[in-house]
Amino acid sequence: SLDLNQSAANFIADLSDIIDSGTNMYSYGSSMEPVLEESDPVLGQGGKITCFYTGVAYSSGWNKEHVWAKSHGFPTKSAYPYRDLHHLRPTEISINSSRGNSDFGEVSNPTGQDEYGNKWTSSVFEPRDEVKGDVARIIFYMATRYSYAPFNLTVVNSTVTSSSDGNGRIGHLNTLLKWHYQDPVSGAEIH
Repeated sequence: SLDLNQSAANFIADLSDIIDSGTNMYSYGSSMEPVLEESDPVLGQGGKITCFYTGVAYSSGWNKEHVWAKSHGFPTKSAYPYRDLHHLRPTEISINSSRGNSDFGEVSNPTGQDEYGNKWTSSVFEPRDEVKGDVARIIFYMATRYSYAPFNLTVVNSTVTSSSDGNGRIGHLNTLLKWHYQDPVSGAEIH
């Protein structure tokens, strides 16, 4: 039902309306954990989840990662993007801390890295190859879903340090587009 001949802004607004239709929002907190246990399970190992950035199974010691860092446009728990389960993923606590609120991009000289393929600097995080496309599609979903005020989420080709002007931004667009094509949608992502 989308008009493919309309302006980009109107197309995104219409697509945002479609995505929004019929959604259920949970309050941020422990009520989300059973949903994440269902969305990121370790098959055959009841009660365990898969860490998004490592692929390792956990039954405890994990937390909720905001793939679109909340400091990039929606710092309060009551805001819809803050609690949108599409971009909340279970992660091991230390890798979530290493990522912090960094933008996504390719890291050639990491200040940190792990055995799973994640690399980072103080401002850019490059996830393991297996989830690069997932990250890109999550970011694109968020930019489409919350393209309107007061969030105005936008993917940009730079590193972002502040969203104090009311425009939520995250980078790096060209890298995320590349990751989207290099890492096609997987069965786990469809699940």
